[in-house]
Amino acid sequence: MLNFFVLFLLCVVAAPIRAQVQPSSEGQRRAAQTEARQEIKAVKNTLHEEAQRRQEEFRAMMDAQRGVLKDTIKAKREELRRRLTAISDEQKRKRVETIDARMDALNERMTEHFSLALEQLENILEKIAERAGEAAKKGDNGAAVSVAMTSAKASLAISRTATVLQAGKTYTITISAEDGLRTDVGIARQALHDDLVMVRETVKNARDAVHDAAVALVQSVNTKEGKTATSSPALQTAQ
Repeated sequence: MLNFFVLFLLCVVAAPIRAQVQPSSEGQRRAAQTEARQEIKAVKNTLHEEAQRRQEEFRAMMDAQRGVLKDTIKAKREELRRRLTAISDEQKRKRVETIDARMDALNERMTEHFSLALEQLENILEKIAERAGEAAKKGDNGAAVSVAMTSAKASLAISRTATVLQAGKTYTITISAEDGLRTDVGIARQALHDDLVMVRETVKNARDAVHDAAVALVQSVNTKEGKTATSSPALQTAQ
């Protein structure tokens, strides 16, 4: 789905935005173009640096959470083995330990997946901001785009926080009795599932917010150029 965003931005939004006022001479026109290009480049560099800073901070927090989690998981597994000594069936003991390890692996894999999706969304929002800046230089009223981008940034921040917190979680299988192992394992699995669904929902909200910002930009440009403001097929597919 995220690739549709990138394709859309490259093929539709990246189209040059026509200036409303033409300079009075060729020399003035070239000077104005050079100045505009320099200003746009400076804005792009600033936006890129800000996006890079946010992504680096996010990645550092993810790494820190996982670093602390290693010791937590080690202690948890030692305690699980101790509790499992009360279970007489060796195969059941091994199965529970395997499930415990798989849950931690799944949580790590999914939080990494979420983090990569958020980084892609951050890159897409950066491109939207660049095009919005170019449009503003041409006198385009980008109030709606600005509001949509602010909302997208907030949604991304919420999802990053949820992902970082999830990356630092592990799930304990409480051993009650041998005949209750299935229930004990099921409770831990359900807790992991519910938390991952919650984080996935924040990523979806962030994706939708970035989508809305892209649509707002297209509508702003199309309105200025007298075109019908509609969403592209790519964006409709990405919903």
